[in-house]
Amino acid sequence: MELRELELTNFRQFEQGVIEFARETETGVTVINGANGSGKTTLLSAFTWLFYDEVGFDTRPDRLVNEGVIARGNVGETVPVAVRLMFAHEGIEYVAERRAVYEKRTATDFDGELVDMGLTVKYRNGGTWTE
Repeated sequence: MELRELELTNFRQFEQGVIEFARETETGVTVINGANGSGKTTLLSAFTWLFYDEVGFDTRPDRLVNEGVIARGNVGETVPVAVRLMFAHEGIEYVAERRAVYEKRTATDFDGELVDMGLTVKYRNGGTWTE
């Protein structure tokens, strides 16, 4: 499997983030480096949430939505959370995306309430994308 791009939207501490993985066959290495609390484990958890609908957070495992984004919203507004991965395997391109939508219920609500969630996987073997 060749990872190509990971995109996070409102997932934990990441409002918007994209990682483009190195793709050179001989020397391509992607290194994730950062201080404690900077989001390295969150990136790993993004993969497990995407594929297995599970996370391994020690603190607040039920909180997926970005706290700052939902705090700025008005009561009744929704905030999308998404993890999208583009990858290839044996010559076939794939895009997998898990999305959740959280609604802010009160002025002091920083978790939101889950109102919708879904997973889509598309693949392309040459031309057209198939879901």
